[in-house]
Amino acid sequence: MSEDMHLRHLAEADRHIAEARLRIDDQRKRIARQMVAGHATAISRELLGHMEEALRLTIAHRALIIEEIG
Repeated sequence: MSEDMHLRHLAEADRHIAEARLRIDDQRKRIARQMVAGHATAISRELLGHMEEALRLTIAHRALIIEEIG
């Protein structure tokens, strides 16, 4: 794979990470609002866990891209 392609993938991973962090922050705020309102949060918390795992995997993928760039 060319270095240009690696750099494009790295930029895309960076964008995905930034977007995921924003979505996770929004989900945490949503959970806080649900708690204040006295609503159940189990499903929202489960979704948050999945979102955080997806972020961890994306960060790991980014590390692999960097490793390939050398």
